[in-house]
Amino acid sequence: MTKLTVGVVATSRKENEQRLPIHPQHLGSLEAEVRSQMYFETGYGTPFGMPDNELARQSGGIRTREELFAECDVILLFKPVLQDFMELREEQILWGCPHFLQDEKATQVSIDRRLTVIAMEAMVNWSEDGTFQSSIGPKMGEMAGYCSVTHALACVGRTGRWGPPLRAAVIGYGSTGIGAVDALRAQGITDIRLVTQRPPSALGQPLNGVDNAQLVIDDADGGKLYAASGNGRTGLAQLLGSCDVIVNCVRQNPDAPLVFLTEEQATALKPGALIVDVSCDYGMGFSWARPTSFTRPLHHVSDTVRYHAVDHSPSYLWASATWVLSEAILPYLGTIVSGEAHWASNKTVDRAVEVRRGMVQNPQILSFQDRSPEYPHTVL
Repeated sequence: MTKLTVGVVATSRKENEQRLPIHPQHLGSLEAEVRSQMYFETGYGTPFGMPDNELARQSGGIRTREELFAECDVILLFKPVLQDFMELREEQILWGCPHFLQDEKATQVSIDRRLTVIAMEAMVNWSEDGTFQSSIGPKMGEMAGYCSVTHALACVGRTGRWGPPLRAAVIGYGSTGIGAVDALRAQGITDIRLVTQRPPSALGQPLNGVDNAQLVIDDADGGKLYAASGNGRTGLAQLLGSCDVIVNCVRQNPDAPLVFLTEEQATALKPGALIVDVSCDYGMGFSWARPTSFTRPLHHVSDTVRYHAVDHSPSYLWASATWVLSEAILPYLGTIVSGEAHWASNKTVDRAVEVRRGMVQNPQILSFQDRSPEYPHTVL
């Protein structure tokens, strides 16, 4: 069976996005027949000290961006934007992070052009019974939490090592939350409230200086959110009101999103409070939630409260982030190159195909965008 060629793109149209999907130093760990199917954009290795002639020697060759889109079966582009989708050939394959859920336009182009899209953010390890086991790249999540907190504190000129002591709250403790806690502690912030949907006993060994509480939804109290611990329970908004830094690391269910603070509640936060929305989704977590950028990283929720939601914060440490990302996806390159007939044998790849020849495979995209389940998935 004919193997697929992969065009690895270096340039990104996303503002200040510098991460790349494959670290050049990892090429030597791939089998020669896989490397021979990979083509890199001109200048891809330059930021890492690898000239084009050396990269060409270790791969299928070097091409311009336009040539990659015109010639390759699969386009490996970490953070595609709408224009990238529009430049893909009909029935071409894209492997990257499309974040379709809240991007109706990119979804529509993928449907119209009969694209096949493998979503990196949906690539996870599955157990034998088909249940979620773990992310393929927990370090990527850790870097998101770490970089968001580190960059946000730099933006407001604060640290816990010098100046008045700071108190922080972290909501959620998956890989992103772990990175956030690591960043807070690296900045000398050790008074940390950790609020998770899991009971504290399920979190393993307690961290020094970190108080654990469980997020509780009280349906009898109008769905009000509480933080429950061995000392009783406190309204979540009240707990957050005592903190200088508030970090959201909760992966939301788009069909039943949680709101931790409204704009009205934000007025009761401490003057100078900083909210770091690592897991930012429009209107979820916080009533005002929306992504910010490296160019304008902060949004003023009130006269004294600032909100940071840079949606690609690991680009702050882009070289390290490229290494971590590359380590995560490298094991799947052989499967991708082998062709679509082989994808079904790998659940991580097969279940990450969110659009297959224009047909949307992820029902959450259809429900969130209010689309018909049948092709062409008309918006209802």
